Amino acid sequence: MNSLLNLISAAPRVGLHSLLLTLALLLPATPGLAQAPLKITGNYPGYVSMGPYLIVNLASEDSAKYLRVEMDFYVLTAADNDVIQQHSVAIRDRLITLFGGRDMEALQSVEGRESLRKETLEALRETLSRMAGNPAIQDLYFTAFIMQ
Repeated sequence: MNSLLNLISAAPRVGLHSLLLTLALLLPATPGLAQAPLKITGNYPGYVSMGPYLIVNLASEDSAKYLRVEMDFYVLTAADNDVIQQHSVAIRDRLITLFGGRDMEALQSVEGRESLRKETLEALRETLSRMAGNPAIQDLYFTAFIMQ
C-alpha cells in the first residue's frame, strides 16, 4: 500500500500517463482482482459462470468496434462442471475465435444474438466432446452483451 501512495505522490514528477500505466500494470497482481475461475453458482443441475467477461474486436472498416460478453452455462452434474473447469482455457479460446470479427449489425437484432447463442452452444459442445468425451454444457445464456 505504501508503494502505491508513493506512486500517487510522485504523479507531478513522472506524469499522469506514466502513473496510470503503472497502476494498470499493478492491478492484476492485486489480491482479489485476479481472474476468477469458472464456478458453479448453485446446486446441480445448475449454472456455471464463464468467469471474467470476454472482449473481442468486431468487424469494422471505419473505427474500432468491440463486443463485451458474459455468459453462464447450464450443467446437470458435478462431472459436467469439472469438465468445464478443466477446459476453461480451450472454452475461452473457442469463444474468442467464434466471436472475433463478427458483423456488429448482424448482432444488434434479437435474432442475430439468438443465432450466435445457438452457434456458440454447438461449438462449445463439439469442442468439449472432442477434448473430454463429454459435451458437458446443456445450454448457455448471455448474461451481458455489450457492443460499442
